[in-house]
Amino acid sequence: MSRSNGEQGAGQGGLDAQTPYLSEEMKQISLFQIASDEQLMTYVTQRVARPKNMKRGRGKTGKYPWKESFLLALKESGNVTVAAKVANVARKNAYDLRNMDPEFASAWDDAIDHADDMLEAAARQRAVVGTLEPVFYKGQTVGYVTKYSDQLLITMLKGRKPEIYRDKMEHSGSVTHLTLEEMEARLKEAEE
Repeated sequence: MSRSNGEQGAGQGGLDAQTPYLSEEMKQISLFQIASDEQLMTYVTQRVARPKNMKRGRGKTGKYPWKESFLLALKESGNVTVAAKVANVARKNAYDLRNMDPEFASAWDDAIDHADDMLEAAARQRAVVGTLEPVFYKGQTVGYVTKYSDQLLITMLKGRKPEIYRDKMEHSGSVTHLTLEEMEARLKEAEE
């Protein structure tokens, strides 16, 4: 799922027009290579258009000027805290609007679904296609090796076909159902 500079944002829900201002550093990083919360904030902030003069609360752009930026950031990050910071709104205000506005709640759910799909695509790539990791010799990159994640592959198989791949558990013994009175009687016997 790693994208080159020319493909940044392609197919990601119409964000192409909003990605030209990604920094050169962020253009080199795929969303799936982000290792820290700080990198995630930088990545999402640069991908989401936000008016420079936007302030919290109400303004000329409408009652909730942060909605669009919040939803785009949520779609990119899958993280409410990150989306709220990017959109310059308190998390509580976002949740309050979600509870009051069914249309916003639906858009929120769609954004989370998109973020989940991106995570699944990243997991599938790492499990099936693999990721390229550099090979170094005397401090220089001399090539690349493809690494696969067997653990992700196993987890995905268990999720997709649990009837075949789930962990098998055998139960030996019997199950006895006791009434409350029978349990109390057994407890008294054990205490004596």
